[in-house]
Amino acid sequence: PLAIILNAVASLRRPIPTRERDLLLGILEEEADRINRIVTDLLTLARPLHPEAREILPKELIIRCLGPAERAGTEVELRSSPEAETPIQCDAHLLRHALENVIENAVQAMGTGGVLTITLTRKTRQGVAGREIAVIDTGEGMNTEVRNSARKAFFTTRTTGTGLGLAIVDRILTA
Repeated sequence: PLAIILNAVASLRRPIPTRERDLLLGILEEEADRINRIVTDLLTLARPLHPEAREILPKELIIRCLGPAERAGTEVELRSSPEAETPIQCDAHLLRHALENVIENAVQAMGTGGVLTITLTRKTRQGVAGREIAVIDTGEGMNTEVRNSARKAFFTTRTTGTGLGLAIVDRILTA
């Protein structure tokens, strides 16, 4: 991102048509956002997490996390039952960060087209009632090697990926 920003700035230093200037300004904004996401992800991975639970409606949280799918034009099916839509106690900020990362990975795995299905169900594990959010995509899936490494920091199969997304998801869910 920094190399792209420096090239755009160098181009903006010379007289250029308004159309080209607007394009370069858009590129600067996109790359600055990309750097911000990378730095935020690195900080999330490095800093201790201190979840602060408060009451939220899980279905509303899921709906707020659909940005990556909406931007990609992905078809989304949200399935839930009324008993799963009751309030829960969680750190909404951390859960949203994790869910957005998973949804973004699912969208990228499908490329163009595909259907993203998100289910919200009531589950009990080890005697504790909670909710399960499943994110299911119609992409090709991960082979065993990728699946075993996917949660390791800096592991990625994408040329532009940082390999932080699922490591952060794992860290948030553990916390």
